[in-house]
Amino acid sequence: MVYKDHEGNYMYTTFEDRVNALDLDDGTKQELIKKNKEILDSSFFPGYEKLYQGMQGILGTAKTSGKICEMDGGKEFYEKYFQSRSGTNLTPEECMQLLQNMIYEYYTEAEDIMNNMTPEQQRQIGIPQEYSTGSFESDLEYCKEVFQSDFPDLGEIPCRVYHIPESLKDNFSPAAYMSCPIDDPTNNLLMVNDAGDYGGDMLTTVAHEALPGHMYETVYHNKNMHSFSGKGGTSAYKEGWSTYSEDYIMHFTDYDWEVYRVNY
Repeated sequence: MVYKDHEGNYMYTTFEDRVNALDLDDGTKQELIKKNKEILDSSFFPGYEKLYQGMQGILGTAKTSGKICEMDGGKEFYEKYFQSRSGTNLTPEECMQLLQNMIYEYYTEAEDIMNNMTPEQQRQIGIPQEYSTGSFESDLEYCKEVFQSDFPDLGEIPCRVYHIPESLKDNFSPAAYMSCPIDDPTNNLLMVNDAGDYGGDMLTTVAHEALPGHMYETVYHNKNMHSFSGKGGTSAYKEGWSTYSEDYIMHFTDYDWEVYRVNY
């Protein structure tokens, strides 16, 4: 069975944690936890087991690859989809050439930087650096203090920091910003993976996910754009902004900027 060792799975533990945090009497909490366990044991995990067995039974029976690109108009669909996600009118071939040119320029820039480095700087190339003030919360406070002078003041941005359970560590990124609901701009959630091996560069991660990255961008759009438009934007724009945010924050630190540029 796929789920024969599911005891202790996060579907149990995270539910228990959330129920125990509620303002309920102990009897009600235990009843809810018991009911959740019954549902998982009798329906949820057996359902996935049945799905797994069914998929095994049809494995290799498909008459086609199922790839959209091999269907009529599939290639054209992906060209339009690429343009929609990247926010450009360039064709995939034109973007590939642009990307190759940029990679060459960056390699040339990195080579020029390295040629003018001191021996000590060169020794740090390729070595993991500790970019953090100590914790996710302290990195968040640092970003909050330094970025305000260059960006429109949105006032205090309410947010919750949730440290994910260890049982989720292998299936979760270093951190993530969960975008607020369209009708509740104050409900901002930052999720942190403490158990992962990501602590060294957490400062740039906080800048990317929170301030002035995804969280600030989302709150700004909600305050200054129509609620529907504020949820738009391409993946390229959003990730480009958050990547810029990483470099922006690093300019304020005492870390060696040239070493950072070459390493990242």
